[in-house]
Amino acid sequence: MGINGGTGNVNILKSPRSSNLTAYGYGDSDHQVLVSCNSPMIYQLQWGQTLANVTNLMPESAYVANDVVNIVFEVWIGNEYAVSQSISGGGNMFFAGALRKSRDLPYVANEGINPQWNQGNIDIDFHTFTVDIAPIIKSYLSYTLTPMMKGSPSSQYAMSGDYNTNDLLDFTSIDGTHRFVDVRAKFEVYEQNPSISKKLIESPGDIKDFSTTNVINAAIQHNDKIGLNNSMLVCSSSTTSKQFLTNSPNENFAGKGITGYKDIRMDDEAEFLSWFQYRFANTGSPGYTYDMTDYYIRITTSDANTANLRSFQETLGNDGAISSAFWTGVWTDTYVYRVLSQNVSPAFINSVTPNTITSATESYSAKLICSGTTLGSGVTVSEPRYYKIDREPVNLAYDFVRFHWLNRMGGIDSYTAKRDISETVMSNKVFFERKSPNPLYVQQYDGTAPLFPQSSPRDPLGNDLYKPSVTTVSVEATRKKSVYTEPLNSVESKWMEEIITSPNVWIELDTEAGEWANDINPTSHPSTRDYFPVTINNTEFETVNQELGLVKLNIQYTMSHSINTQSN
Repeated sequence: MGINGGTGNVNILKSPRSSNLTAYGYGDSDHQVLVSCNSPMIYQLQWGQTLANVTNLMPESAYVANDVVNIVFEVWIGNEYAVSQSISGGGNMFFAGALRKSRDLPYVANEGINPQWNQGNIDIDFHTFTVDIAPIIKSYLSYTLTPMMKGSPSSQYAMSGDYNTNDLLDFTSIDGTHRFVDVRAKFEVYEQNPSISKKLIESPGDIKDFSTTNVINAAIQHNDKIGLNNSMLVCSSSTTSKQFLTNSPNENFAGKGITGYKDIRMDDEAEFLSWFQYRFANTGSPGYTYDMTDYYIRITTSDANTANLRSFQETLGNDGAISSAFWTGVWTDTYVYRVLSQNVSPAFINSVTPNTITSATESYSAKLICSGTTLGSGVTVSEPRYYKIDREPVNLAYDFVRFHWLNRMGGIDSYTAKRDISETVMSNKVFFERKSPNPLYVQQYDGTAPLFPQSSPRDPLGNDLYKPSVTTVSVEATRKKSVYTEPLNSVESKWMEEIITSPNVWIELDTEAGEWANDINPTSHPSTRDYFPVTINNTEFETVNQELGLVKLNIQYTMSHSINTQSN
C-alpha cells in the first residue's frame, strides 16, 4: 500500500453526509442530506489512529517513509444525481478545484484528550486534516427564475439562461440553485526519511471518497437549526408533511389583526413555490423500481373549487423530458434529488383550469399530492401553503410594484407593495468649459466678410453664440424608486428582511417591448410582462401600531439598467 499501515488507518471523521457520525460522538442531526453552500462545508480525515508513533504533536522529522504529510481534497460538481455519474463511477462530474491541506494545528490546550470522542486521559495518536470547501462551491450556484405564465423551469428556457447556450459554464443546468458535490481525498506521503521529497498517491486502494452531498444556494442563519433539517426533504414514499423552500408566513396570528395567509392578487402571473425533491415511492430496495401513478400540486379554494398543477414534472426527467415511464417504469436516482418549482398564482391556475378562482374566492391552499401502488391514492406529502385574494383596485397614478427575489431557502419569493410610491432620476454629468462668445460682435456682423458667412454666428475667435460656455460631455442616469408595504406583523417583517439581503431582486412590469416579444414568440416570452433586475439601496421600518407590533417597510431601490443617454 502507498500509505503507511494501509488505508485502514484513514477514517472519515466529519463530512456533511457521513454515515458513521454516531461512532464519533455526533448525533443524527449532524447527518445532513441537504446543505447550504453559504455555510461551512467541513470535510475531515483522520490518519494514524493505530500507530503509536503518530501524534498530533509529532515533529516533521519523526516521519518515516510513506507517512501522510498532506491530503489533497478534490472537489467535483454535477447537476444530476446517479451512481453512474459520481466520480467513483466515472460519470460526468465536473472538476471544480482542489485543496492541498497539511495536518491541523495540534490540540495543545487539550493535550492528552481526544476531542473527537470527548473522553479524557487518552493519548492523541492520530493526525487530522480538515478543509472547508464552501468557498469553492459558492461560485457554481446561481438562481432560477421562470418567465411569467410558465409553470416551472424547463430545458428550453429559464430566466437564468438556456443551459445549453447562455450559461457561463456548460455544465450549469436550468436548476442553478442546486448542485451535487463529491469530494475525493488523495494522499501525499514521504518517499523516504529524512528526505523532504513527497509523492502523491493516486492508486484506487489509497483513495477516500466521501458520500455525495446535495447543495443548494440557501443562507442559513446562526440562530437557525443545524443546516437544512430533514423536514425540508420531500419524499413521496413518506406521508410526513415536508416544508417548501420559503420562510413566508403560513399561519393565523390570533388577535393581531392580520392573518398569516399570503396576499396575492388576481392578476398576479407569477407566484413560485419551490421544494427539494428527495425520493419517490418504490417497491424495492435502492436500485430502484418506482411505482408512482400520479404526482401534482392540489389547489383547493375557499369556495370548494380544485385544480391539479403538474408543470413541474417537466423538470423531473432528463433535460426536462417526461414520458409514461415516469409513472410505470424503472427509474434511477437521475430523476430525483433536485429543486422543483411550480407557479401557483391565480392567473396561472385559471389558465390551466378556468374559473378555479372566481369572484367569490376568498383564499386557496396549495400542497403536494402523491399517488402510488404502495403509498396509496391522494396522499399529502407537503405542508399546505395558504393564499388570500387581494382585490384592492389599482386606482393610483402609479401601478403597484411586484417584487420577486431569491430567498434565504434557495427558492423565489414574491410580494406586491402598494403604498406611497415615488420616483427620482439621478444623473451624473461630465462638463467641459469654453470661452463665451462676444455677443456684440455677432449682433453687429452684416455677413459680408468672406471668412464669416451669415449662417455661422461666430466671433473672430471662433466662439459660437449658440453653444454654451459649459458643455455637457456625457450623462450617466439611473432611476431610483421608493415604495411602502402594507402594515406587517413581526413574522411578516422578519420574512421581508430577506428582500434586503437578497443578491437577486426583480420587479415585474408591463412594457411595450414585452407586448412585442409575447406577440412574436409566446413560447419563450409567455406574457406581456418583463422582469427587471433592481438593487435594493436602503430600507426603513416605520412603526404603525406599537401595541400590535405592526410596521411598514419602505423599500428604496434602483433600476439596474441605467437610462440610455446621449454623449456630446
